[in-house]
Amino acid sequence: MHLATLEQRTFKFKYSTMLEICLLERLIEIFLNGEVHEASYGGWGVKEVNLTTTYVNYVVLSASYEYFRRHMKKEYNRIVMPELRRCRKAKTRNKRRAELSPIFFTKYAIQSKLYRPEELTKTDTSKMSDKEIQDRYKMMNLKGGEYKTQVTTGLYLDK
Repeated sequence: MHLATLEQRTFKFKYSTMLEICLLERLIEIFLNGEVHEASYGGWGVKEVNLTTTYVNYVVLSASYEYFRRHMKKEYNRIVMPELRRCRKAKTRNKRRAELSPIFFTKYAIQSKLYRPEELTKTDTSKMSDKEIQDRYKMMNLKGGEYKTQVTTGLYLDK
C-alpha cells in the first residue's frame, strides 16, 4: 500500500440523469480541483458513481452535490419542464430535452459560479439559429445556487 493512498476510500454518489453526472464532474473540478484518484460508474442498471478520495473531500463533495442537485432539479422543473410538456410525443420530447439540457446546464453552472474565469468564452449569436437564440432567451431568468464550502482542508491544529 502506498503512503499517499492510505487515507483514500471509495464513496458512492447516486444520480438519476446525465445532468447530475455533469454537475458532479463540475463540482469535482471546482471544489476539489479534480483531486479524485479513481472514478467509475456502477454496474448494470446501477445509477451510481464510485469515487476514490479522502474523507474530507467526500464531505465537501457530498454536501455541495446534494445542495446543487436539489436546487438544479427545482430550476429544471421551473424552466425546462413547461417546454417539454408542450411536446405531444416521446420522440419530440426527447429531442427537445437533448436540445435544452446542455443550454440549461451551461447557464446553471454560470449562474451558480461553478466555473473558473478562464473557462468562460463569448458566444457568437450571429452563427446561431433563431430557435437556439429563443432557447437561450428562455433561460434568462434561471437562478443559480449559492453555496459556500463548509469544510477547509488546510487549517488543522498540530498537537
